[in-house]
This record gives sequence, structure tokens and C-alpha cells, in this order.
Amino acid sequence: MKKVSHTSKEAAELVRKFGNHVVRFHVIHHMYKELFENEEAQILMERTANSFFSDLNTILQHYLLLQFAKITDPATTMGQENFTIDNLIQSIDWPQDVHDNLTSLLNYA
Repeated sequence: MKKVSHTSKEAAELVRKFGNHVVRFHVIHHMYKELFENEEAQILMERTANSFFSDLNTILQHYLLLQFAKITDPATTMGQENFTIDNLIQSIDWPQDVHDNLTSLLNYA
């Protein structure tokens, strides 16, 4: 895995892409909560198209679990880089204090 300087355009682009990925993940999680953890919405969905919304619930759960698993995978698997939190930490030459803070946050999760 090639390390890039934390001040490089490549590092900025990597962080931007990862941030966009996490924001998308958050949006879908919010949509799931609004649809399936809201009692009024559940009643409406059950009355409208119970089977459809039941399937959608399952699909969104699987998607969220898959996305969470993907970003928490190791930096590499069988020699292939993964787009993960660990990879983001390892592939950028962070200042030591930033690296330590990111690593402590990763270990906290």
C-alpha cells in the first residue's frame, strides 16, 4: 500500500470520497429509521403495501449491515486494498497526533 502525504491532493480526494461514502451511509440509515422505527409510518405502510415494505425493510437492513462491514474491514484482503477506515488511516502519512487520535477512535468503535 502506497502512503501519501496528508497534505497531498490525493489524500484530500481519498478523504473526500470516504466522507461522501459515510454521508451516503448515514442518509440511508436515517431513511431506514424514519420508515421502520416510526410507529405512524409503520401503520401506514402496513395498510398500504405490507409485503412491499416488509421486503424493503429486509433489503435496507442487509444493505446497512453490508456497508458497515465493508468500511470496518481490514485495510487489505488477500493483497487487495479495501476502501475502509483502516485503509484511510494506513494509506495517508498523518501527523503523529492525528494518527494516534484516528487509531484511538477506531479502537473505540
